[in-house]
Amino acid sequence: MGIIKKLKNFWHLWEAVGACFYYNFPGKKLTVVGVTGTDGKTTTTNLVYHILTEAGFKTAVLSTLSSAHTTTPGSWKLQKFLAQSLKNGCTHIVLEVSSHAIDQHRIWGIPFAVGVLTNIANNEHLDYHKTFAKYTQTKLSFLRSCKKVVLPKEFFQHPMVNDQHPMNFSISQWKKLKLETNLVGDFNKMNILAAVWVARVLEVDEETIKKAVASFEPPSGRFEMITKKPFKVIVDFAHTPQAFEKVLPEAKKLGKRLIHVFGCTGDRDKGKRPVMGEIAAKFDDVIILTTEDTYNERSETILEQIRKGIKNYAMSAGRQELRIKRETTFEIPDRREAIRKALEIAKSGDVIIITGVGHQKSLNIGGREVPWSDQRVVGEEIKDKKQK
Repeated sequence: MGIIKKLKNFWHLWEAVGACFYYNFPGKKLTVVGVTGTDGKTTTTNLVYHILTEAGFKTAVLSTLSSAHTTTPGSWKLQKFLAQSLKNGCTHIVLEVSSHAIDQHRIWGIPFAVGVLTNIANNEHLDYHKTFAKYTQTKLSFLRSCKKVVLPKEFFQHPMVNDQHPMNFSISQWKKLKLETNLVGDFNKMNILAAVWVARVLEVDEETIKKAVASFEPPSGRFEMITKKPFKVIVDFAHTPQAFEKVLPEAKKLGKRLIHVFGCTGDRDKGKRPVMGEIAAKFDDVIILTTEDTYNERSETILEQIRKGIKNYAMSAGRQELRIKRETTFEIPDRREAIRKALEIAKSGDVIIITGVGHQKSLNIGGREVPWSDQRVVGEEIKDKKQK
C-alpha cells in the first residue's frame, strides 16, 4: 500500500471513530446485516430487506440504489443513517458493503450480526486494490468481523472464514427449496439463496420467506424489463466480466437476436475492458458501443480498448466471425443515439439489453454530473418512434 493511501485510510479511520462517538454508536442497538461481493449485492440486500419487512421487523436499507455512484457512503452519512433509523423505531438494518468501504474503515464501529458474501470476481476494482489477492482479502476481512457468516460454497473452507462456522449456499440447493420468483437466471437464484440463508439465521419462518421471495420484484436496473413487444428491452447494471457471463446468456434465451448497448467506466479497471468486449462478442448478435461514466477519461480511448476484445474473439473464432463482428459492431459515443440505433434495428422477437448504468439517474461526463436515465430515454425514444 502506498504511503498516500495509508495516510488517507488513517484519516478515514479517525473520521469513522469520530462519527461513531458523535452519534453514540447506533449500530450497537440494531441488528445489522452487511452484504458484500462483486455482483449481486444490490439484489441480495434489497431482498433481505423485503423478507425482514414481510416478517414484521421494522427494517431500513442502504444500498447502491440510494446514491448515484457510491455503494457505501462515508462514515458520517452512514452513522447518521443508522442513528435516524434507530430514532424511527427500526430494529434491523441491511447495508450494502463495498470493498472500498471496508478498506477505508467506513463501517468501523458497526457490529454486524450477519455478513454475506455473494461472490468475488477477479477483474473488478484492481485499479484500487492492485491485485486479486488483496481484493479477496479485503472482502473476507469484512466477514471476519461479523458474528455470523453466509457465503457461497466455494469459500466454505477458506482459512479466513472457516473457523466462524459459516452457512454456505450453492445452486444445487435451489430445487429442494421449491421457491417461486419473479427474478430471472441462475445468478439471481444465487442471490435469493444468500438472502434465504440470512433470513434463516435471523430465525424468520420458512413460510414467510417463501411468500416474500415470491412477491419480490427486481430492483431498478437489475434485469429490468422495460418493454416486451414487439421486441424486449432490458436495462441492467452489469458492468463486470462476471456479470456479462451471467446476464448475457439469460438475455439471449429470451428472443431471436441479442442487441447489446454498453461501454465501460472511465478511470477504472482498464484491464477488464477487452475482457468484456470478448464476452460480449461471444453472446451478442449486434454490439453498440457507447459512453458510460467517463469521469476524466476520453470516451474514444475506452471504446477502443473494448473493441480490442471484440476483435480478439472474432479472430480466434475465424475469418467468417471476424467479418460478421465488423459488420454488426457499431460505435456511437452519444448514449441516446446508441439506444435509438438499437431500437431502429430491432425486429420482432429480438432482445435489446442496455447495460452499465442501471438504476443511476446521472452520468459523470468529464467530471460533471449530467442527468440521465436509461429507462426514461428508452421510453422517450419508443414514444417518438411510434409518432413517426
